Order: sequence, then C-alpha cells, then structure tokens
Amino acid sequence: MRANDDIIVSLQPDTKTDMKNFSSKLLLSFVFVVFVLSSCKKDSSPPEESPEYYVKFKLDGADQQYSEIAAADFSGIDPVHDCSIFGEKKYSSGVGYEGIIVRITDDKEIVANVTYTEAVVASIDMPQGSLYYSDPAGYAFLSGFASSPNVRITITHMDATTVTGTFSGTIVSAPDRLTTHTVTNGQFHVLRQ
Repeated sequence: MRANDDIIVSLQPDTKTDMKNFSSKLLLSFVFVVFVLSSCKKDSSPPEESPEYYVKFKLDGADQQYSEIAAADFSGIDPVHDCSIFGEKKYSSGVGYEGIIVRITDDKEIVANVTYTEAVVASIDMPQGSLYYSDPAGYAFLSGFASSPNVRITITHMDATTVTGTFSGTIVSAPDRLTTHTVTNGQFHVLRQ
C-alpha cells in the first residue's frame, strides 16, 4: 500500500454501514464547492442585479427567484468536468449567501440538450446532477441526502456569454435529514463566467 492510498476514498457507498460516511463525504464535497466558488466571487465583482439573468424555481410550490448573483462556472480537469449554476443573494445580515447551486459533473465535456440526473458517473464516482440550497435562515439542503432525489438538469442553450436551462429534484436538510423539499419548474438564464 502506498502512503497516499489511505487518503483516496470512494464517494459511492458499498454497504448500509458506509451510508453515513458517504453522506458525510457528499456534504463535505458540497461545502468545499461552495467555499471554493464563493472565494472565486470575491476576485471579481458580481454582476449587477438584473431581471435579465436569474435562477428561479418553485420550492414546495412557492416561487423563489435569485438574480443578485446569477452565473455559471465551468471547469474541467480530465477526467472531471463540472458546471455550477448559481442563483444567490446575500443574507439580510450581509454575511454569506442564500440561494441554490445547480451542479453538473461528468467524465466528458458538459453539453446542451442532454438531461443530467442523479445517476453516479462510474468513472469518477460522483453524481451527474445535484442540487444544493441554502435557505434564508442559513440551513443547507442537498439532493444527495434524498432517498429518491429525482434530479433532472438540462442546459437548453449555451454560448460564450450565457447559459439557459431547466432543473428539478428533491432536497433534504443537512445534517439532520429531517426536512424534505421538492424543487420544481426550475429555470435559469445566467451569465457564463
């Protein structure tokens, strides 16, 4: 065994006893993504709020819309390709952000007119599509904690400037997993960074 082998871990649970570790790893993965991408926002000023760019959806039937920050960030280092679509605004306290991140991860370039689901991409052992929501009180909800996340994300158009598409799924509170929300009629039209 090499010295670094114990650092490499699988995100896919093999047994029920591994589910708790899997959930913890998934939560840490999302926290890491949020931290890294939030740090990126500090380097460039966010776009001015504009109804032209938005992420909107229904959360348990109630309309939600975020346009203070509405952007898509693409990254790719073979074999992992990632697209994170942000719809956020600052908390009323002015510290931190509430909103949603719609994330696509694949082992090939992310393209338009493909529906990405919560299915695990075997070669990178990560879900293809996932949702992360932070509510106005600061509570986090993730599709990865749902027993049936039913995530569906489709980019319907993208060019050098904008990304447009739809999304839906089920999210569950972290870390207690006691509260479930349904995300429906999700739509985004965001700036590409």
